[in-house]
Formats: sequence, structure tokens, C-alpha cells
Amino acid sequence: MADGTLAGGAPGPVPANEQLTRALTIATDADRTEVYRALLTGSVLVPTRSSAGSPASGPTFLAAQAADGRQILLGFSSAEALRAWPGDARTCTVMTGTELARQARAAGVGGVALDVGGEHPLYLGPTELDQLADGLLPARPGQVRGSVTHATRQVRPSMARWPAGVVALVRDAAADPSVEHAYLFDLAYAGGEPSPAVGFRFGAGGRDAVDRVMVRLADGLRHAVPAGDRVDLVVLDDDLHDAVRGIVQPVA
Repeated sequence: MADGTLAGGAPGPVPANEQLTRALTIATDADRTEVYRALLTGSVLVPTRSSAGSPASGPTFLAAQAADGRQILLGFSSAEALRAWPGDARTCTVMTGTELARQARAAGVGGVALDVGGEHPLYLGPTELDQLADGLLPARPGQVRGSVTHATRQVRPSMARWPAGVVALVRDAAADPSVEHAYLFDLAYAGGEPSPAVGFRFGAGGRDAVDRVMVRLADGLRHAVPAGDRVDLVVLDDDLHDAVRGIVQPVA
């Protein structure tokens, strides 16, 4: 992370993420792939305020309030985009999009808003940020959402009647050599209502294997799951894998 200054409201020499600026102009609710890529590979400007404590404690990020009352963090693709925001920030921190997602997760906020005040603002929710924080490309076509969950998760045995076609898709995805196990269960975030989830425990293959399996399955589920229904696709970290395998048997 690096600090930048907005002296007298005029942006200092802080870098722009032109890839993110372009991606925001074409993003839709169903397809945010280019925004995700720009965040994984580029930087964002995060408005800060001076801390009363020691400078060693790091910057204090300015938060905003979403329409539903939740606190969110802000990120901007360029100094010009930050200048369009009507807030009172005079300093900013430059960090990668992955770092911003990690900061949002650590702070427990309700999401991140990009380029607020501009022509193409975009809100990223916790499920998207969890994957970005782990350096993953979220799988989010249509109504099918991807997520990597952490402290806010709650899991239970699945109460859903999984259609045979969905189970077949999951078994097919689990046949990928990078997948160790696949599970069907219910998942809730931060005390919310549980919804069906498909969880994968990956072995070898790295991020490319994860993206390949998750995006392919999400595309299949888009046609197999009734419109308006939600299925979370979850990469199981060590803690979540322990929780899930303690209550359900693997599909494969």
C-alpha cells in the first residue's frame, strides 16, 4: 500500500487503473468479469482520514453508508473519479483490489462501492469480496453467485431437494483432477437466511483450476436452477472444510 495526498482537493500524483475505469463502463449485474480482473491485477484509491494515534497504526479508511444502512468501504479507479465523489477526503491510500477486499473482509463491512459519484458506480457484495480477497475470480453468471466464506459463515445439512440434473453437474465438476471432494449443504452469511450451496475442496492446480471448475459449473447451473433461485459456489478453506465434512458426506 502507498499513500497519496489530495492537497486542497487537488489530486496528487496517484496512479490510475485505466483497466478498471473501462471495465466499469461495460459491467452489468450478470457480468462483472472485467471488473474482477482489473481489481485482481491493478490498484484502487481508497479515501482515508488522519488518525489521532501513532502513524504506525496505519490509515483509517473512510466508510460510507449503503441504502440498507450497512457500512461500506469506497474504492476509486482514478484521481478524477475520487474528485467526483462529494466526500471530504484529503488523503488516500493506494492498494491493490485484492488488498481492498481483504480490508473490507477484516473490517466486517457490508461491501465495497467503486467510483461513487461517477457515471458508472458499482457495488461489490461480501460473496464477491471473499473470493477477490483470496485472489480468485468470482463466478457470478446470472443469479448464480460464487463465494469463499470466512468468519461470517454458518453451515448446516442441506434442506433442499437437489434436482438430479444439478447433482449430475456437481459430480461432473468433481471429476476434475484438481477437486478432492464436493459437498451439498446450506450456507448463511452473518445470520442471514440459509441457501443451498455447493462446496469444493481443491488439491493441486492452483487458481487456474479453481476458476476453470467454478466458472464451468456456474454456467451449467444457470440453466439447471430455476430462475430467481440462488446457489452459492464455495471454495472450501481449511476451517470451512472441517465444518462441512463434520455434518455432511461428500458427493464425490
